[in-house]
Formats: sequence, structure tokens, C-alpha cells
Amino acid sequence: MNSSDEQFRRRAARHAASAATTRSAGPGPPRGARSPPHLAHLVGDHHVHSVYSHDAKYTFSQQAQAAAKYGLDWMVFNEHANFGHARYGAALEHQEILKARAENPRQLVFQGLEWYIPAPEIMIGMEGAPGAQGAAIPGRRGSTSIRGEYENKPSANSFAGYPADAYLTYGGFDWAAATVGGLWDSMLAEGRLFSITTNSDNHRTVFDTWKNGDWQPGQNFDDTGRLPDPVDTDTPQPGSDFWPGEFSRTHVGVTRYGYRAVMTGLRAGRVWLDHGHLLDGLDVRLKRDCDFGRGVTLGGRLRVRRGERITLYVTVTTASRANPQGILPELAHVDVIRGAVRGALADRDSWQAPDTKVVRSKDVSGRNGTYTLRIPLTAGDESFYVRLRGSDGHRHGAGYLGAAIDPHGPVTHEPGNGDPWADTWFYSNPIFVDVAGV
Repeated sequence: MNSSDEQFRRRAARHAASAATTRSAGPGPPRGARSPPHLAHLVGDHHVHSVYSHDAKYTFSQQAQAAAKYGLDWMVFNEHANFGHARYGAALEHQEILKARAENPRQLVFQGLEWYIPAPEIMIGMEGAPGAQGAAIPGRRGSTSIRGEYENKPSANSFAGYPADAYLTYGGFDWAAATVGGLWDSMLAEGRLFSITTNSDNHRTVFDTWKNGDWQPGQNFDDTGRLPDPVDTDTPQPGSDFWPGEFSRTHVGVTRYGYRAVMTGLRAGRVWLDHGHLLDGLDVRLKRDCDFGRGVTLGGRLRVRRGERITLYVTVTTASRANPQGILPELAHVDVIRGAVRGALADRDSWQAPDTKVVRSKDVSGRNGTYTLRIPLTAGDESFYVRLRGSDGHRHGAGYLGAAIDPHGPVTHEPGNGDPWADTWFYSNPIFVDVAGV
């Protein structure tokens, strides 16, 4: 057995132990139910830059070591597409990828590309939360700074339907994902599986002391496809990002360890994400009350009859250790968001799903370890979806579309005063419920 297989086996064993604890500590699936399909969640970052991007700084080795330090199982180097990268950098980067894989056999290292031309066969989701989460740490970048570096304003070239409030982040998440009943929900309301993720988008790490190395005379990025190696100055340099895995994490449910398994999990929508290491684990299952089968998990579809009773089982494993900031995160609440699925919207430019709202909010303050929330639901006359969200409870208020839709949603922060460690959230992908005859 190689080290990667052994790593997956141990992770699977931990998940099995957590499941056993859950069964003994609280409510779970009905007696006699067959065990649901086992998933381990591999933690990763799909948006990392290196010296092969013209505006970044770090070597592959520095990024891979940071990812390992902060517990990532997989990472993707997504360099910018430009002339230098196309002519020289991509081939050089591929050799670095092979070297990084050899030096880090327990880590899955992907080679990607930051590409600006989405295509239906390729695009499976969006960054629900951007990188640059350290941009508004007080005293760092100025009084107008916003988490994510969301500091642009509408201009004459902007899409008129994009409101000024969309140029902000809400609890560190983009307006499109953070708004209950907003853009993301409008896609889900069509029955469309469209994932959200989070990532570091690491270019320059906040409080880091390294600077870009100097070019040799006559050299530039277009002629080399690679920046000079960085140099340590022992003095903090400008930066807004966190290291891969330090703050933003995307968790992907897999049935085995490997590159294809991660991609399969992403395409299937078995995804949840957190900031600040808010949770150690999350497992979500939706089952018909009369069914002893396996149920479905994130990204899946459950077929039911009108009026049928179903139950959502949310198994939470709370943070067991301090995060990289030295804080032991504590989950305060879990919100269940439900929306009707009615097919293509009449006006897609409205970017709203008016029947989507928070239907249940569970106060979990003070609960530790692994526990399961049992949330009863009833299938009505329409197909629908459910998704989850929760936070540390430090900063929240009425959601963007009002308290009747989202009473305890993420809110914007005062410019220049957006400590990300003091406002952390988790989000899950949806589960769809298809009502027979609809």
C-alpha cells in the first residue's frame, strides 16, 4: 500500500469513528437503514499562483509546503494565460508539477489555468468567495479596503443590472452567493447543479516578508514565462492573500483517493466550504422517512411523492484545535435554505429566486464534538432544493433581500475594518428533491 492509499485509509477510519460517535450520541437514520455510501472529504484549494504568473511571487516549493502545513490534500496551480506563459511558462511549469508531485507524494498537485472563457461543457461552478480575504485586516491596506479586494465601483462600462451593493463582500462571500434568493439561487431554482467554492487565489501573502527577485538585464516575463525567485527581506511586504489552506478551504466528497476522484467529486457537486477552519467535518444526507435505503448527499437528487415526509440529517464535527490565527472556532448556528424548482426563469437577468428563503435555523452554540441535527421536511406540490449555511455568529443581520427571507445572514463590514478571522462561515452545495408528477 502506498502512502497516498494509507492516508486515505486513515482518513476513512476517522470518518467511520465519527459516524459511530454520532450514532451513539444523538439521533440518526432510522433503525434497519442500510449504511449510506461512505465518503471521505479531501480538503483543497483550486486557485493558487506561483512564479509562473506575472503578478505573483512564490515558488512551487513554497506553495506546496504551505499547503501541506495547513492540511490540504489537493491543490491546483492556476497561472494566468498570457504570452509569456503560453510560449515558455506552461512547459516549464509542467516540469515543476512533476517535481512537486514527487516531493509531496501525499498531496494531489494539479496543473490548471486561470481562463476567462467559460463553456457549458467545462464550467461547473463559481468562486462563491474570492481570495484576498486578508485585504481589509485593520491597518494593512487603508480605510477603503474590502475583503476580497472588492474595491471597484460601477462605471459607464458596467452591466446596468449589477447593483452597487454587488461590489462588496458579505461575510467574505460574493454577493452572488451570499444573497439568499439571489443569483446563485436563481440558477439552482432552474434545477441546475451549479457549485460554489472558495480559494486563496494566492499571489502575495499578508504579513509575508518575501519580495520578488530582480530581473537579469534584458529579461522580462514575456521572454521567460517565469519570475525570478523571491528574496526574503525580513520586513512585511504588501499582500492581501492567505497561504493555501490557511483560511479558505473547499471540501470534496470522494470514494477513493486520487486525481480523478477529486474531479468526480467536484463534478458531482459533493462540495462544502469553510473559512477560518470553522468545522472539522460536515456530512449531509437526505432520506425518505419510509425508505431504508442510502439517501442522497450534496449534489444529489432524491425522488419523492407529493406530501411525503423526508428528513435531512446534518452531521457536524466541530473544530477540535485552534486555527492558524490561534482561535478555536465555534459554530453558532446552522441554517437550512429551501427553494422551489420551476425550470427556466422567465427573466434570468432578474438574478432572483423569489421562493427561496431560510426555513430553519438551528442554534448550536456550545455543542462540541460530533453530533447530528435531524431536520424534518415535507414534499409539497413542487420540486425543490435545500442547502446549508452557518457561521461563528459574530457578525450577521438581515439578508440582502430582507429579514423575511434571511433573518441572520452575512453582512458587509466597515471599509478598512474587516478582520476575516472574526467573521467566518460555511456553505454547502444543494440537494435536489424531485417530486413525482411535477
